[in-house]
Amino acid sequence: MTNKCNGCGENIATQDFMNCNKCHAHYDILCLNIPKATFTSYTVGFKRDWLCPECQCAAPKSDNTPVRGATTAAKLSKPLTDNSNINVTRGGQKPTKAKAATNKSDSDTSGSVAMTNTKVATNKSDSDISSVVEEIRLLRQEILDMKSIFSKKLEEYEKVIATQSTEILDLKAAVSILQENARNTEQRALKNEIEVIGVPETENEGLQHLAILVSKKMGVDLSESDIDTVFRAGPRRSTLSSNLPATINYPRPLVVKLVRHAKRNEIIKASKIRKNLNSEGIAQGPVAKMYVNERLTKENRLLFREARTRAHNYNFRYCWTRDGSIYIKKADGRPAIHIKSQEDLDQHIGAAPIIG
Repeated sequence: MTNKCNGCGENIATQDFMNCNKCHAHYDILCLNIPKATFTSYTVGFKRDWLCPECQCAAPKSDNTPVRGATTAAKLSKPLTDNSNINVTRGGQKPTKAKAATNKSDSDTSGSVAMTNTKVATNKSDSDISSVVEEIRLLRQEILDMKSIFSKKLEEYEKVIATQSTEILDLKAAVSILQENARNTEQRALKNEIEVIGVPETENEGLQHLAILVSKKMGVDLSESDIDTVFRAGPRRSTLSSNLPATINYPRPLVVKLVRHAKRNEIIKASKIRKNLNSEGIAQGPVAKMYVNERLTKENRLLFREARTRAHNYNFRYCWTRDGSIYIKKADGRPAIHIKSQEDLDQHIGAAPIIG
């Protein structure tokens, strides 16, 4: 539906018009003498709250009534006076001098109205800007408050992490001590045992008899009452029942558990004096060299093997065990070093050689 201008009575073909918030009349900006740029600068709120010149005046006055509609002019008995600011000649007829003067007066009045409307719009814009600024200020304050809360929480978490890190280090140290104690306990359980390597293994062999023969060959008197138990360590090897040559028949170690620790030490001492022990006269089979060692746990056995390898590579003269403990010595006159772990090997001997 086309809107009609309440000032000139013509149809409004564009969207450039104002709508009165009170009487809901439409006015073309051409009749209101509002420039296009000024109209464009109006905010939506200003346009919504705009009042026409007639509604702005509480009581009609001949001097300050800026716009008078065509209907009002028709009701008057006299024609429009100089106080009217409605431009009723929209092209076509050239205005006379009197009309030109009247239009000039109307233009001044409309310009004053436009200026007033512009000031109102400016004030409205300033109010909107102030509202936005206040919202930004409140938002900034909320962000600062949240930042303060997060900073406090972060400090609390850092303290908790520091405390837990200390506890973890303490627990690791405690676990290390417990592991060492467990290793020592396991090794102490083997304190009365010896391990004889190189004794030929046969079917239905008498293990106690073999242990007594080995001790006798070292010059140690050993009776059955001195022996707690004797066994072969590890699973039976398949080469015993194969047709392979006896030269590759590797017997399992013979483990002898003695009743008294003193007897065990006596056998160990004798084995170090008689270094060229062999299996001749002890069991059937090819003669092989025999070694008598302390019985070690699997972990200590692997550590001792690694210690001997590194000691040889780094020209250490001595590497031995005593009562389940591993020792190394660089040369005569140098102190013995107790090896407890791989870290001790790296520190006191040197890193393992890189293969490849």
